[in-house]
Amino acid sequence: MSDKFKNVKDQASATAAEQLQNIKDSISETADKIKHMPGDAAAATADKLKDISNNVSTATSEKMHQWVREFNEMVPTMKALGFSVRNFSIGVGLIPEMQATLVGSVNSLDTVKITEWRERTSNKLLGMILGGLLTAANFKNELTSFGIKGMEINIKLGMPPLISINLLA
Repeated sequence: MSDKFKNVKDQASATAAEQLQNIKDSISETADKIKHMPGDAAAATADKLKDISNNVSTATSEKMHQWVREFNEMVPTMKALGFSVRNFSIGVGLIPEMQATLVGSVNSLDTVKITEWRERTSNKLLGMILGGLLTAANFKNELTSFGIKGMEINIKLGMPPLISINLLA
């Protein structure tokens, strides 16, 4: 993994952890305010809110780590296909999100390679991307006749996940 990508990934992980902590702190402050309201229902609500906060925080953190792992596993294959990572970001909230953009050349699309790698991979993210590239590769000659030379793959992992392939003149 390149030093540039590792630095971006480390920075994104630190930002995600900080944002998660801010959300957790905000929920905790709200729960403390509710506890000061009269009645047992307020105290029970505050405790439930803190439990939800802890569960969401744990689930979000686990999901983000899973996505980053899958992304890291995918990068060597995409580099072998001639793609590079343009950017990488993580968004943290009630619904976490990871986004990345890969760029490469239409000329590097090889249907045989893509098909082989797609059949061998257990990485869901890589499988989705290779499926999209296979479709683009099947139209490679027509694409280049339109002046299409490059490709940009936008990856959004969240609810719902989305992989989009943009063709660049």
